[in-house]
Amino acid sequence: MVSNNHICVIVPLLVLWCIWRARNSARFENSYWREDRVIWQVRNLVDQLAAAGMLQRTSFREDW
Repeated sequence: MVSNNHICVIVPLLVLWCIWRARNSARFENSYWREDRVIWQVRNLVDQLAAAGMLQRTSFREDW
């Protein structure tokens, strides 16, 4: 079974979150979004989680 902090659980949620934020910015702030910007934001969030100690080496282990 995959734990809740496994990277396979976290990354899809971060992708959806970044797409949602980009959509809201485009809708309400008249900005536009690009796919590479969303990818950069996801990578940045993963890096921030790792720096905060919320992702450990076990988050990347295949345990399923």
